[in-house]
Amino acid sequence: MAKDRKLGETSMTRLRKATTFAACAVLLIQCSPKPVPPEPAKAVTYSYDIAVALTPAASAYLTSHGDDLVVTALYYGNPTSQTASLADVKDGTIHLNTDKVELEGKPQTFHMTGAGVDPARVKFITEQKPLVLLNIFSGHAGLANKALKCTDFQDYVSVAQTSLVTLKCDMNGSGN
Repeated sequence: MAKDRKLGETSMTRLRKATTFAACAVLLIQCSPKPVPPEPAKAVTYSYDIAVALTPAASAYLTSHGDDLVVTALYYGNPTSQTASLADVKDGTIHLNTDKVELEGKPQTFHMTGAGVDPARVKFITEQKPLVLLNIFSGHAGLANKALKCTDFQDYVSVAQTSLVTLKCDMNGSGN
């Protein structure tokens, strides 16, 4: 009987230890830091701001002729070695699409959304970093004229996003 009692105590001791261990495990689990859910992927945006600067002569011309300004954005990128066959044969780049904004013929700042970038094609360019070529010209009823001589901008979209892009226009030397 002494042996049974000793076995009983051992079983009871084991049961207490197991119960104590289980209680500690539950407390530790409750106190441990909760797993942080992964952050949702941030939507990639290709938007940026553009300032249009006009000389007094260019402003006077646009006002007197009722011309508008048209800003075009050509989005493109350099192909990777695996996507070189997709590149345009004329310039060796992969075209991602375009944006076009028609503006009133006056100095102003506006927001270019970058919506013209085809996200499905971005994976074909190096570092998945699109470039943009911005041009501005004057026109009437959608037809371009050569009355103004304007600067352009060509660089990575990420560069355009870091500071205000300024496109400047003056009268073309011929005045037409």
